[in-house]
This record gives sequence, structure tokens and C-alpha cells, in this order.
Amino acid sequence: MNGYEDIINLPHHTSKVHPRMSAEVRAAQFSSFAALTGYEGMVTEAARLTDGRLELSEEEACELNDKMHFLADNIAFCPQIELVYFVPDERKTGGKYVEFSTKIRKFDPLLRTLVDTENNVLNMDYIYKIKDIKIERIGSGE
Repeated sequence: MNGYEDIINLPHHTSKVHPRMSAEVRAAQFSSFAALTGYEGMVTEAARLTDGRLELSEEEACELNDKMHFLADNIAFCPQIELVYFVPDERKTGGKYVEFSTKIRKFDPLLRTLVDTENNVLNMDYIYKIKDIKIERIGSGE
């Protein structure tokens, strides 16, 4: 007789005391023995792309500087700005560029920050471009 010929055709044993386990419950018993726990998350994180910070040309830097001076001069009017802002990634080198619009209520050249009307603090060093500035002057009819 080879190995299992004596038992191969016997009916499968069914316990009279314990109910039969579903395949999901049975698989869960062995999941804690995964050899590379956390590996899938690490692969996903490594595959996630970030953008590097872009360097401004001299012309772009001058244009941004002029717009910052304009903002500082008109901060009392809470100018509405549309900008491109670099958001650094918390886990890896780089980040992403986001475009949004907000109203600025405070300009702090010493801390190099702008504070919007919702108290979000924007680091001036992360502003890549100010696309538009709108100022509503009271009584101007605009």
C-alpha cells in the first residue's frame, strides 16, 4: 500500500460538537503568521509619487516678489489671491503642488508667512506662483 490508500476513500470527519468553519474564518487563523507583516504598506508607500520643489527663474522670482509687495501694501483690504503652493510630504522627500484661492488678512515679513481669513498659515517660501490678486475696495463699484 502506498501512503494513504487505506484512508483516501473514507468520508470526511464532521464534528458533532463544533460547527464547520467558513473558509474566511479558517484563513484568518493563519493571517497572523504572515512572514512580511507591513510589507504591502511599505511597497504602496514607496510607489507613491511626490514632486520635487521647483526652482524659480530670476524673472519668476522678481514677479513673485513684486506681487508680495503689492499684497503687503494692500493687506488692509484682505486681498483675494489665487496661487500655486507647494505642500511638503510628511513621510518622504518632495511633496505636491496645489492650486487654490484664499483671502489674506495678515502679512508677516519677519516670519515669512501669510495668514488667511480662516487662520491658515502659508509659508511664503512654499508659494510657487501668485496667479491672480483681487482687491475689493469699499465704494469702488467693483
